[in-house]
This record gives sequence, structure tokens and C-alpha cells, in this order.
Amino acid sequence: MRAVSALARDPRISLPVFVLGLLAVAAGIVNFGRWGNPFVFGASYTYWIQHHPNVMAAVRDYGVFSLDRIGMAVLYYATGIPYILKSVPTFAGFLRSAVMEAPPLTPLVTNPLTVLLAGVGLYRLWRRPDLQPRSLAMLRIALIGHASAVVLILMFFTFTLRYRFDFAPFMTLAAFVGYRSLSMLVAGFSETWRGRILVAAVGFCVLGILGSHYILLVHKVWSIGVPMGVRLAFFPFAPFAHAAFEP
Repeated sequence: MRAVSALARDPRISLPVFVLGLLAVAAGIVNFGRWGNPFVFGASYTYWIQHHPNVMAAVRDYGVFSLDRIGMAVLYYATGIPYILKSVPTFAGFLRSAVMEAPPLTPLVTNPLTVLLAGVGLYRLWRRPDLQPRSLAMLRIALIGHASAVVLILMFFTFTLRYRFDFAPFMTLAAFVGYRSLSMLVAGFSETWRGRILVAAVGFCVLGILGSHYILLVHKVWSIGVPMGVRLAFFPFAPFAHAAFEP
């Protein structure tokens, strides 16, 4: 808290706060022009709610945002398991608080290196920090700010693939911190171990690239916005996605 207090009194923080304030005002003006409300960040979903019974039930019983969804959302975005279980009678009642879109996926396949480095970064910042108090306070405050957007996404009544982009600021900043800490640690290793770690890092990168492109292919099979001919052409590469063609 002393570090945060000292940071708040530092006159050098005024310019960043001013710039962020201008950006917030600009975003509010754009939102007001598009939706008639500076605090609304998307189109009205009233029509969607009124014409889809499952959406109506989720919003009516749990609200647009609900703390009850956080655990389920974490599992959905981390593993995709809730989507797989939503049609299983035993779990259907429990999972009806949210509307889940396909395809199921896990960032351990699409972003393994980012997840690993972000975990290292969060551990170093909160358990074993190696930064000056003021720098540490700035990073922690920035991560908490980004985490607020993550929490809102986890509370929202819709879980979908594209919302993963809202996790990017938090995960990327944490991953940069993890990369710095890991680089400093590895610098003291022997050349043999540094080579092994480099090979592992390259392997994670390749896995992420291949996994991301495969998920893109699977998404094209699932997406109703893709022409049916394209969806059918890609279907042999994702035979488990047969549910995408069911009414």
C-alpha cells in the first residue's frame, strides 16, 4: 500500500492518467453515437433474448452478469468441457445459466507458451517479486485493471470463442513479466540446459501455431456465417463437429 500511495502522488503518473481519460471519453462518445448510451459496449440483445428461449431463461434467472457463472466460465474458456456436457441430462440443469457457443477448445493447445509464461509472471509478481516497489506496484495495478475486464467476460451470460480476445491484455502483460523472469533465471543455467529450454519453447510455439490453425478450421465448420460448401469441405478434418449441422 505504501508503494501504491507513493505512485499515486508521483506527478509523472498524471500524463498516463490523462491519456487514458481521453481514450475513455472517446470510447464513450463512439458508444453514444452507435447505441445511444456511452456505457453500452455492444448492440442491444433484446431481440435475441425474446426469440431464443434458452437465452431468455439464462438472463431472466441469472441476469446479464452473474457471479454464479465465473467458475463455469473459467472451465469453459480453459477446457471447453462445459460445452461438451451441456446436452448431458445430469449437467444440463446446472449449465443453463449461460449460453455457450461452439467449438469447444483449450488455450493449452492454441496458446501454450503464453499460458506458461503468464503463470510464471503472476507467480513472480505476487509470491517472489524481483522488481523495485514502485515498478511492482505499477505492474500489479495494471494487471488488476486488465483483470476487471476478464471478470466481466466471465460473468456475462454468453460464452463464446471471440471473447477470448478480451483475455489478451491481461495474459499478454503477465506473459511479458514471466518472460523477463524466466530469461533472468535461465541466464544462470548451463549451455546444455539453455539449449533444452530453447527447444521446448520452440516446440510450444509450433504447437500453438498448429493448434490455432486447426481451431480456425473447426470454427469454419461450426460457423453459420461460412458458406455451406466451405463447411462441408472442411468437415472431414473435424468429424466430431457433426453437431454443427444439426437443427
